[in-house]
Amino acid sequence: MRENPIFGQIFPQGEKLPEEFSAYFIGQAYRAPLVRDEALNCPVSNVTFSPGCRNNWHSHTGGQLLLVTAGRGYYQERGEPARLLLPGDVVEIAPDVEHWHGAAPDSWFAHLAVETNPQTNKNRWLEPVDDAQYAAATAGTEEFRSRMSRTALRNFDALLPACKSELEQSDPELAEIVGNFAFDEVLRYGELDERTRRMTLLASAIALQAEGVYRSLLDAALDGGVTPVEVKEILYQAVPYVGLARTFDFIGIANDVLRRRGVTLPLEGQSTVSPDDRFEKGLAVQRSIFGERIDRMHEEAPENQVHIQRYLSADCFGDYYTRGGLDVKTRELLTFSMLVSLGGCESQVKGHIQGNANVGNGKATLLAVVTQLLPYIGYPRTLNAIACLNEVIPEYDRNNRKDYFAIQELLPYTHVNNLETDLYRYTCLSIRSGKKYVNVLHNKKTQRNIVFHKTKEGVIFTPYVLNDSIALGPIEPWRKKEEYLNEQVLDDENNQILNQLTEDSNPILIEYILKKE
Repeated sequence: MRENPIFGQIFPQGEKLPEEFSAYFIGQAYRAPLVRDEALNCPVSNVTFSPGCRNNWHSHTGGQLLLVTAGRGYYQERGEPARLLLPGDVVEIAPDVEHWHGAAPDSWFAHLAVETNPQTNKNRWLEPVDDAQYAAATAGTEEFRSRMSRTALRNFDALLPACKSELEQSDPELAEIVGNFAFDEVLRYGELDERTRRMTLLASAIALQAEGVYRSLLDAALDGGVTPVEVKEILYQAVPYVGLARTFDFIGIANDVLRRRGVTLPLEGQSTVSPDDRFEKGLAVQRSIFGERIDRMHEEAPENQVHIQRYLSADCFGDYYTRGGLDVKTRELLTFSMLVSLGGCESQVKGHIQGNANVGNGKATLLAVVTQLLPYIGYPRTLNAIACLNEVIPEYDRNNRKDYFAIQELLPYTHVNNLETDLYRYTCLSIRSGKKYVNVLHNKKTQRNIVFHKTKEGVIFTPYVLNDSIALGPIEPWRKKEEYLNEQVLDDENNQILNQLTEDSNPILIEYILKKE
């Protein structure tokens, strides 16, 4: 029965090695011949090693090729330091070179073994790689890996395996620092879902012109549920902001990765505009994001610059924002990621911070994106982005006792409760030492405030649960309902229910349906 290694490989694992080969291995290995036609004269096998498994010192009279496909392993030639092997690595073994190869102490490992010069090639088996030799060969890399958290190791392996491999070999201390910070500590901040985080990282890599990072992140994104259409739309969204010249090479990288994964190109088209309506539809999207100031930009533009405003509406927003595959909310978040990564675009960053807030990407979301980008873009661009963010969406200053909603006439007050989502912010204010309470719900998109009181809303409402669709909160029956309710604005059914309550009744749950206006 096949054992189940905890790593992914694309070729069959095969059966346990027969005794004629297993005698030259420490630990359990498996072999699956992949080329059956002897007329091809090119024997290829998939060889899988369990953790800690390795073969004896040996050589091949005709040489050998190893193509690493999964897991983490080592290769060492006699008299040379051991080489860490990760998926994508190729090992060229010259004839008669004494060597060994096998798995890392804590990882399964698989490679394709290609027999070169098969007519004359013979194996020459030598002494085993004993525990002391094996420990010494793997000590450097494994020691530094032991100082990395399991989360960092897992995420580093998943997102940037090629980068990690290079750093482990040449700069293990830097690999440790980057691994623990970028792939553990930073990832613990914020509440971005994994798909969104990976899409923003792809957008940032395009802006940074980081081709190697992009290729690795792209594989991870596709493995994490980002669709080929979404991959393409991220690239399309980059064209008006990063420029075609900087985006073109990344389109080629994406095409290579998608074709390797069996995706047929071109993908289904996502355009929703025609040459005749692209301006009108683009202008409508602009207005939905930025409001009436778009009309002022068109009206106030100097005569020799009107064409740029028309280009923005027809091309940037008409040709790209109207496309399928990604909604406007996601496109704005990707645009923010690219502008922050480019640097020197603070004016545009501020504009798109407001645009993001208007479509429901609140400050918490934008700050989470900036934090995730930090290891890739560095501190100067990160701090510039945060300065822009604080200017457009100021922080609440508890020390200065300034309220979110500038209800200055209600001072002095204290905050009793606060809840916040990307779209709404709720606060309960205790006015004049608890003699009066004011409950305020703020729509961050429309900048409207709803003050809950019994004369207007029918209920003095204090939500315990808040999201972008509903607010839930209790009414305590043992309190005088006159304190909470205006029976005149409630329907007969609800009034009947409330009139049946006694002091011994359970609390009543009030649900408000919130409009995304």
